[in-house]
Amino acid sequence: NMQVLALLSCSVSCSAYVTPSRIVCCLPAAVPRAAGIVSSLTAFERPFGGKVLTPPTTAAQNVAVSLRRAKPSDAVAIATICTDSFYGEHELKDGPIKFSQRAAVWSKVYLAVSRRLQFEGQRECRLVVASDARGGPLIGCVDLAVHLFNTQERRFELTRDEMPSGGRHAWRPYVASLAVDRAYRRRGVARCLVGEAERVARSWGHGEVLLEVSAQNEPALAFYRREGYRVVRSDVAGTGAEEVDTSGLWWSFYQMPKYILRKRLFPGRGAPRTD
Repeated sequence: NMQVLALLSCSVSCSAYVTPSRIVCCLPAAVPRAAGIVSSLTAFERPFGGKVLTPPTTAAQNVAVSLRRAKPSDAVAIATICTDSFYGEHELKDGPIKFSQRAAVWSKVYLAVSRRLQFEGQRECRLVVASDARGGPLIGCVDLAVHLFNTQERRFELTRDEMPSGGRHAWRPYVASLAVDRAYRRRGVARCLVGEAERVARSWGHGEVLLEVSAQNEPALAFYRREGYRVVRSDVAGTGAEEVDTSGLWWSFYQMPKYILRKRLFPGRGAPRTD
């Protein structure tokens, strides 16, 4: 699965980064399905140096979402959110087969997250988590790491951590593992997480970010298009994309084609640094 592989492989390409400011997003408590996600957010600096993102319109009730860098103690919560989002949830009525499958998947994701967190603060990578600013468990996450990108074939090589010769590769910021707890979906949490990943990529000096999405995941494709991402190519090589069918007596896994999407972070400046 490309999400798990992305967590497993954090690039060793660049230097360590400075601890980010704490960010709080103030979001509508509920957004009708047809309304989609708020089209724009405005930012202003708080006295203590953090940043608050507020929607341009006022809602009757707001949910304040706090964003911060992940820490090792978050591994269980991150693994649960990612497993629920990328594979599926489990209820008692689903029976022991699905329970065993989900337990095995969760264990794999947990190990990947734990390994990924070992690199936090040491390399050019950032795993961001979201929680309700008023308190409570984590409700979302997103991973950003700089990986090797083959500029001719337009595909990532997530398992390589040294620049090959030949001039065909460059370091690119790669967004992965965007996941939100079911109770907070369609309430702008994903948009805050993606926005934070883009902000960090800009602070590292990159002019664009890229990501991978299953070609069959229409809701995710629609979300990223609204956020300004465009398809670079359809790629069935590289890490691949995995879809899970949970409708039967057991989970069935299928390999699916994927799209590579890109967003320019600076108008008129597309190519990120290659050092």
